[in-house]
Amino acid sequence: MAQRTRVSLHRFSPAMIAWGSACVVLATVLVIVLVAVTRGTTQLKVPTGALGVSEAVAAKVTTVPASVLDQVGIGGNAASSNPATNAVNVVARSGGSLPPVDGKPAFFYYGAEWCPYCATERWSIVVALSRFGAFQELSGGSSSPTDAYPNTQTFTFHGTTYTSPYVTFLGVEAENTQQLPLDRPNAVENRVLTVWDRLLEFPFVDIGGRYIGGLPAWGNPQLLGGLTRSEIAQMLWEPASPVGSMIDANANYLTAAICAVDGDRPDQVCRSTGVQAAAKQLKSLPKAVPIT
Repeated sequence: MAQRTRVSLHRFSPAMIAWGSACVVLATVLVIVLVAVTRGTTQLKVPTGALGVSEAVAAKVTTVPASVLDQVGIGGNAASSNPATNAVNVVARSGGSLPPVDGKPAFFYYGAEWCPYCATERWSIVVALSRFGAFQELSGGSSSPTDAYPNTQTFTFHGTTYTSPYVTFLGVEAENTQQLPLDRPNAVENRVLTVWDRLLEFPFVDIGGRYIGGLPAWGNPQLLGGLTRSEIAQMLWEPASPVGSMIDANANYLTAAICAVDGDRPDQVCRSTGVQAAAKQLKSLPKAVPIT
């Protein structure tokens, strides 16, 4: 995983992130949770950094060809014994497990609109989740102009709707671009954060209570510096592009983790060569250790 931002007095400054966030690791299957939990995240009426997204950009980022993702594979970014370099890691125990939502495994994202590492991670999340369902009301955004890697072009999950027959997406943007409170995690999400992301580092991802992660160490936001959303979206279709390869490889890792918790559906996605390459790497990862 890559660098990640660390919280201090409820404000974050760049630090190590892992495949989506720092200190994240793939883990073994958690005990089966029998109770499904409803969403319940509170959204506050605070200005957001949302911007319009053109149809062309939305189409590019949500329909990256399988052939391109297969060509990228893991982009040369093999799993490591160091969890900070991985996109996802395996959860070791059920203390912070994320139960199903609406009868489907949940993909929980915790980030902030001002965070440049979150900005980079969101590209891969949109690419990956678009293989299982569809986003509605996807809005653009950019990271803070005063933080590390300023004005990184991206999206925001505040107010976003996503539908899928395979997975439920829970997107929480804790703060807006001015670092003011925005979305509040619900009780179940807070329990997960308490166990696996106690320092409230951004971004954090929990996939089905079985995999956790953040932006991998090789997901450098600096690669997106100075690029427009249109330029980044186009690069997703170019396997030889350093930007496209980085985002697509991370998306393949995320996709492999989703496939592992949803019964390997849909078959054409989960059996694709790019996803299988990432799935092979996930099997070699050490179990995650709760952050203390």
